[in-house]
Amino acid sequence: MVNFLSLPLVTIAIPFHNTQKYIGSCLDSVVSQDYDKLDILLCDDSSTDKSASIVSEYCSKDKRIRLIKCIGMGPADARNSLLKESRGDYIFFVDSDDTLPVNAVKDMLKLIGDHDMAMCGYTPFFACENREGRQRFVKEGILDSRSAIHDFFLTDANRYGHMWGKLIKKDVLVGLEFPKVELYEDIAFLPKLIERLSSCVVTAESYYFYRIHTESSSFDEDMKKQVVGLKVRMDNVNFYETRYPELSDAARLSALDFAFFLLGRMDRSGKAGTCPEWDYALETTAKLLREAQVIKGMYRVASILFGLSPRLAAKAFRIYSMKRNHTDR
Repeated sequence: MVNFLSLPLVTIAIPFHNTQKYIGSCLDSVVSQDYDKLDILLCDDSSTDKSASIVSEYCSKDKRIRLIKCIGMGPADARNSLLKESRGDYIFFVDSDDTLPVNAVKDMLKLIGDHDMAMCGYTPFFACENREGRQRFVKEGILDSRSAIHDFFLTDANRYGHMWGKLIKKDVLVGLEFPKVELYEDIAFLPKLIERLSSCVVTAESYYFYRIHTESSSFDEDMKKQVVGLKVRMDNVNFYETRYPELSDAARLSALDFAFFLLGRMDRSGKAGTCPEWDYALETTAKLLREAQVIKGMYRVASILFGLSPRLAAKAFRIYSMKRNHTDR
């Protein structure tokens, strides 16, 4: 029989801001885990709805649940508050509008072994249509060098460039902070985290249900916020050019993918050619296309179209992206 005291403590770290519609189902999935030794830590990032009161009710019923206030304001500050107050040997970030299958923590603990991080596949759930999407599988195996881990996230950054779905040893997170950006703090943080990892194990099993809905920050139509995502990726390009030059082209393509997405978003919303963010995205896209060493596939098609009409390239890439990701982002 396993001694409960000898089991590792896992912090489930949940930042939230105005997710009263979903946070109850999120917590239900967490408290129902078939692994009991949990530190369930939630951080209220200045919510103005009933989210905090819902969490407080759960706190009164389960002593494993703790609620803290964000030190500062914004998603980066909320995540940093969670890192600071976590008590676990491992940390598993969960977004407050998502859920976990009952075996998520237990199976991820089995998977991680002596590795610094374990990562799983996930299943998207389209809230507006009340249906599950296709599982997003990853290539299974062990990434046993920092270069390999960096490459993994760069080549599929749109699917796995986030903090959820990852069980991380607390030791490798000590001293790290999320950069204080309005959005996409996870994209900015990942290179710093990967620098600390000796190895990472990846499974194609889905241990995470990712809810897609129009209230999510990724659907925010404020282009001043969304353009942060491109600026963050350009900072990452500079990081790779300096530290991992062999991966700099992969970093450029990751940024290019988002640049085309951003152009398409502005074109769809009628903001093409009418705001400074459009000009920045145009200039950045042109720069990435000039500097990329190898452009093939849809990127090559989009680059040709971009030379003819940036808006046409944005429309074409958005259609491609929707088919690839099975979502209208």
